[in-house]
Amino acid sequence: MKDRNYHKITVIFFLAAILIHGMGYFTNYFYVVGWLIWIPAIVLLVIAVLEMKWDGYVINPYVDKKKIYLSTEFIITVILAIYVIGNAIWCCYLLRNGGGEYKDGIYYLINLGERVREITAEEYGILLLAEYRLFTGHILLVYALEALFFRIKKMEEEA
Repeated sequence: MKDRNYHKITVIFFLAAILIHGMGYFTNYFYVVGWLIWIPAIVLLVIAVLEMKWDGYVINPYVDKKKIYLSTEFIITVILAIYVIGNAIWCCYLLRNGGGEYKDGIYYLINLGERVREITAEEYGILLLAEYRLFTGHILLVYALEALFFRIKKMEEEA
């Protein structure tokens, strides 16, 4: 019963993380929330690791592997893994010369704390959103893996 609750909680936070990450294409107003969404992910990850330790195995051998591979959670995890890799590559490409800084009414490109040059407000916005999407993108994969794990636990209870 408790595994079903963990699965529901994970799915709820996963949907919230998708929303928070998706907002990173438009605004970075949820920057702090993007960092805070990591807290439940870490707690759920600890719970998943403890359950693996208590059970002594990761997946019950009696659960049909085909059923796992065809589950919605597995398909979403694979798609998200591809998206997260692409997102990380793209955001790292955008941030390859450094990040943005706003000081005294002027936008600067900074790299390792040194001001490289002045940039436009549009370039500054692009750099901020790329940074936001970079750190919120990884959390999507963490939640997807947790949802998959707790779904497999539900399958074990049903088997």
